[in-house]
Amino acid sequence: MKEKILSLAQGKFRYQQPKLQLSLERLILQVEEGGESSEQLVISNEEGTKVKGFGASEDIHFDFFPVFDGEENHVTVRVKAGNRKAGEVLTGVLYLVTDCGEQTLPYEVRIVKSYLKDSLGRSISGYPEFVRYAKENFDQAVLLFYHRQFLDCYLETLEDKRLYRHLTKKNSKKQALKEFLVTRGDMEKEPVPEEKTPEAPKTETAEIKKPAGKRFQEKKQWKRLITAHLHYIMNSSRRDQWIEALRTCFPMDYVLEGYLAYLKKDEDGKQKYLNLAAGVTEPEEGASMEQVLRYLITQYIKCKITKNELDKDEFYSEVRQYQSDGYQHIFCTVLLERMGYYQENVMGLWEDLNQLWADGCYSPYLYLYQAMILLQEPDLLVRLDPQTVGICRFALRYDLLTENEVLAISFLAAKKKKETPAILALLMGCYKKFYTTDTLHSICALLIRGEKQGPQYLKWFELGVKHHLRLTELYEYYMYSLGEEDFSNLDPAVYSYFEYENHLRDSVKAKFFRHIVENRETHPQEYAVYETAIHDYVIKQAENGKINVTLAYLYNELLPKEEDITQLADKLPEFIFAHRIVCRTDKTIVRVAVVHDEGGGEQNYRMQDGEAVVHIATPNYRIYFVDDNGYYHAGTVDYEIEKMCHLDDFAEMCYQYGADSLLVKLHLFSKILMEHMEISTKEAILIHELVRSDVLGVEYQHKGLLTLYDYYKSIGEDALLEEVIRDIDFHYISRERQAGILQTMIQYQMNEDALGVFRKYELTECTPKLILLLITWVLEEKQQKFDPYYMRICDFLYDKGEKNKVTLSYLVNYYMGDTKKLLEFYRAAEKGGVEIRDGALERLLGQALFTGAELPAFEEPFEEYYEYGDNRTLVKAYLAEISYEYLTGRLTLTVEWKNRIAKEGLATQNPVLVLAMLKYFSAQETLTANECEWTRFQLAECVAKGQYLAFMKDFKGKMEVPFEIENAQMIEWIAAGKGDVYIEINKEKLVPMRKILPDVYCFATILFTGETCEYRIFQGDMNVPVKTGELVGGEADPSAEPSFYRLLQEMSKAKENDAAQYDRMLRQLKEQKNGGALLQPLSWEGEAK
Repeated sequence: MKEKILSLAQGKFRYQQPKLQLSLERLILQVEEGGESSEQLVISNEEGTKVKGFGASEDIHFDFFPVFDGEENHVTVRVKAGNRKAGEVLTGVLYLVTDCGEQTLPYEVRIVKSYLKDSLGRSISGYPEFVRYAKENFDQAVLLFYHRQFLDCYLETLEDKRLYRHLTKKNSKKQALKEFLVTRGDMEKEPVPEEKTPEAPKTETAEIKKPAGKRFQEKKQWKRLITAHLHYIMNSSRRDQWIEALRTCFPMDYVLEGYLAYLKKDEDGKQKYLNLAAGVTEPEEGASMEQVLRYLITQYIKCKITKNELDKDEFYSEVRQYQSDGYQHIFCTVLLERMGYYQENVMGLWEDLNQLWADGCYSPYLYLYQAMILLQEPDLLVRLDPQTVGICRFALRYDLLTENEVLAISFLAAKKKKETPAILALLMGCYKKFYTTDTLHSICALLIRGEKQGPQYLKWFELGVKHHLRLTELYEYYMYSLGEEDFSNLDPAVYSYFEYENHLRDSVKAKFFRHIVENRETHPQEYAVYETAIHDYVIKQAENGKINVTLAYLYNELLPKEEDITQLADKLPEFIFAHRIVCRTDKTIVRVAVVHDEGGGEQNYRMQDGEAVVHIATPNYRIYFVDDNGYYHAGTVDYEIEKMCHLDDFAEMCYQYGADSLLVKLHLFSKILMEHMEISTKEAILIHELVRSDVLGVEYQHKGLLTLYDYYKSIGEDALLEEVIRDIDFHYISRERQAGILQTMIQYQMNEDALGVFRKYELTECTPKLILLLITWVLEEKQQKFDPYYMRICDFLYDKGEKNKVTLSYLVNYYMGDTKKLLEFYRAAEKGGVEIRDGALERLLGQALFTGAELPAFEEPFEEYYEYGDNRTLVKAYLAEISYEYLTGRLTLTVEWKNRIAKEGLATQNPVLVLAMLKYFSAQETLTANECEWTRFQLAECVAKGQYLAFMKDFKGKMEVPFEIENAQMIEWIAAGKGDVYIEINKEKLVPMRKILPDVYCFATILFTGETCEYRIFQGDMNVPVKTGELVGGEADPSAEPSFYRLLQEMSKAKENDAAQYDRMLRQLKEQKNGGALLQPLSWEGEAK
C-alpha cells in the first residue's frame, strides 16, 4: 500500500487496473464437527502482472488474513467448525483488497458429522450404518468401536455414552461390542440353552458288551436264587419258586437232581444220587472255595436223604474243619443251620453270624438269621449299630419285627446323639407300620439333633406338633420346615406356643408374622395377640436395615401406620429403594452393578443363587451383570426385577430428619427435575449439597446447576449465583442457556470468565448490548491491540446496531476488509465524537487509493487529514489521483477539490495537478487576471514541452493562447489496455502518439483550410484499430492577430491566385527562422517539411 501511494505521488497512474481473477467463483466447503477444512485459492489478474493486497473475513470461523504480492498468489482459506453442530451452514463473503480493486468471494460452509472409515477407506456414515457394518464385518467393527472418536462420531446421548464406557471398562473387545448392540436392541441376543435332562441308560442286552452282559445276568440269577431261598426258609410253601430258581440258575447235574429228588421225595432219584455220591472224594488240600462248597453240598444232600445221625455228625465235623482251615463262607453257616446244627444253640448261630460280620461278610442270610434270632431273643437288641440297624430294616421289610422290638428300637434311637439316614429310615418305617408315639418322638428328636429342616421333614414335625410331643424346639423346627404355601394350614397350637416365647429365626418369624398380618381380617384374635410383637419386630428389622420379600410386605403394611416412624429416618433408605432381581442365564454372574444416570457411581451387590437385592432410587438407571471374569453384561442377560417396598413418600421425611443417604438425595433430586418443580430454599439446599459433593453425573450435575442458577437469580442471591455460574461447564448445556448465563455473567461483571466463555463457545446469540459491554471492557482494560477476533466482534456488533466510542475507535484503527465499510466506520466514529488519529485516517485514505475506490466519497476524511496530517506524500498522491481521474473524465471537480489542487499544485508544480487546474480553468466563463496570467504561462510551458490536451483549445477566445494550440487539430486517446499507442495518417505512415500522462495520449497536427486527414489508432494489436476518424482543416480567424499558421494559410491561397503575393509571403516566412521548429511538434514529419 505504501508503494502504491508513492507511485501515485510520483505521477504513476493507470487509467484502468487489470481485472482481478480468482480460481474459484464460490467457495463451498464441508467441515466436520469440531474439525477444520481448507481450500486453496489462486489470486491473479488478467495481465499476469503482480497483484498486491490482503484478504479478510468477518466470520470468526475463518482463518483468512493473507498478505500477497505476486503474479500468481496461492493462498489458503482455512475454516474451523468451532462449536457449530452438524446441519448448520455458514454463508457470507471473503474480502480481497488489492491494487487491482476489491472483490468478494461468496462462501458456503456446511458443518457435517464426523465419521470413521473402515480398512478400505469407506466412511461409515451414522450409527445405523455402523450397525449394518457390524453384522457383516464384526471383527472390523470392533476396531471402529474402540476408536477414540467413536463416542463423538456415533453416540448422541449421554445414556449411550455411559453404556459404552461401562461395557468397555473390563470386557473383551468383541464381548463389549456384542453387549452394546444387544442392549440397544440392534442385535438379537442368543437364547439361553435349556438344561438337558440326562437320558436313562438303555438296558437292552444287545447294546451291552457280552462280558458285562454275562456277568450281569449271572448276578441277577444269583439274586433271584437267594431271594427265592430266603422266602423258602421263611415260608416252606414257597418250595416251588425255590425249585424253579434252582433250575434256572444251575445246569442239571447229579447234585441238583439229587436235591430235587429229596425235595420231591423221589425214592428212585434219592437212591441214584446216593450211588453217585458214594464215589465222591474229599477235595485235595488247597482246593478252591467252589470245590469245597460243592463237596459240602454233596454231603449235605446225602445227609438229608439218609437222615442218618452219624452222617450228620460227620458232616458237622467236616464243615467245622473246613471253617477252621480258612474256608469261611456264609454258605457253610447256612448248610449247618439247615442241617439243624444250631437248633439247640441259637447263641452259637448269633456268634457265628457276628464273626462273619466281623470278617467283612455281607449277605441277606446274615440279616435273615439275625432277624429271626431277635424274634426269639429280643433281649439281644441292645444297640443300634449299623449291623443292627441293617438287621432291623431287613426285618421290617419282611415283616419280622414286633411292636415290642419297635419300642426297643425307638428307645435306643432316642439315646443316639446323632441321626443317620439308616436309623431315620428304620424309625420312619416302623412308625408307618405301628404308629407308636415313642417312635414319632425318636424321629423328631433325631431330626432336631441333626438340625434337619425343610419340606421333606415337615410331615414328621407336623405329626409331632399334632401329637403335642414334649420335645424342645419341635415347634421351631416345624416352622423352619414350612414352605410358603404351608403357612395357610398352621396348627392352632403354633399360635399358642409362640405367644409367650418366640425364638424363631428372623426369616421364619417374618413369614409367621406376615401370615398373621395377611389374615388379620379373618383371624383378628391372633393378630390382636401378636400385634405388639409384630410391631416391635418390624421396627427392629427396619432399624437394622434388613430387607427381603417377606419383610418388604410387613414394611408396606405396617410402617405407614407407625406414629414413631421418624426414628427410622436413617434406616428407611435401606429398603425404601430395594428391588429384587432374579436373572436367568448360563453365565456365572457374581454381582450386580446398578448405575443411576443422576450419579452416585457404580453400586455393587452380590448375586447369590441367581438373586440379588439392589437399591434403585430413580427411574433413570441401568443394570449390569458382572460375571466371574469381571465382564459386564447388560442386554444379553434376561432378568426380572420387582420393587420390594412402596414407601417412596417417606424419602422426603428421611431427608428432613437428617438421613445422610445418597439414595434419598438422588431420589428427591430426580423427582424435582421430573416434575419441573418450582424449588424453594429447601430444595435448593438439597441440590447444592449434591452439586458440591461431586457425586452427580455430568448431565445431571448441570441440570442441577441450571436449576440453582434460575432459583438464585430469581431471589437475587448474588454470591451463590456466582458460585453456580463458575461451576457450569458450557459444553454440557444448550446454546440458548449458554447465551442466557453469559448475559448474567456480563451483568455481574464476571468479565474474565464471560470473555473465556464467549470466545470458546461463539455465543453471538447473546443480547448485543451485553456483548458490547463485555467487548468494551476487554478493549479498555486490556488496551487490546489488533486481534482479528475482536475486530470481527466489533464488526458483528456494528451490524447489529450496537456500537460505542471504544468499538468504533477499534474498528477505525484495526478493521481489515471492505473499504466502503471502513469509510462507514469512519463516518459513524466521526458522528459519535470518537477521536480519530492520523493513523486511522491514513489507513482509510491509503486503502482507498490502493484499491482504486471512488475518491470523492472520501472527501470528508481527506479534508480532515489535509489540514493537519503529517504524511504530505499521501496528500499529494490523493490529489494527484483526483486530478488524474478528472483529466480522464471520470469525475467532476468541485470548487473545494480545485482549491486543494491549486494550493498543492502551485506549491509543488506537480504536472498532473497543473493540468487539472488548466482543465478546470478551461471550463470557466471568466478568469481573474492572475488566473489568466498563470494559465498563459502554463500553456506556454505545455507548448514548449509538446504536451497538448484537447481541453486547451477551450481557452481560445478567453485569452491569448499559443497559435499551436489555437490552430492545431488534436486527437486525444486514453489507453484502457496494455501496449504502445500508434496513429496511422492517411494510411501512409504509422507514428507513435505522444504520451502526455500515463495512459493518456495526444496527436496534434496542422491542416489547412479544406484539407482532410484520415487516421486510425492502434494499441497492442496492430491489425485491429481501436479508433478511426477524419480530421478537416478549418479557416483561419481573420480577426485574430497575425500568426504563423495564418501566414501559411494565405500563402496557400496566393500560390493558386496571386504569384507576386505568394513570393512576398515566402520571403517573410524565410525571415522567421524558428517557424519550422515551432510547427514541428504539431504535425507529422512530411507536412512539417
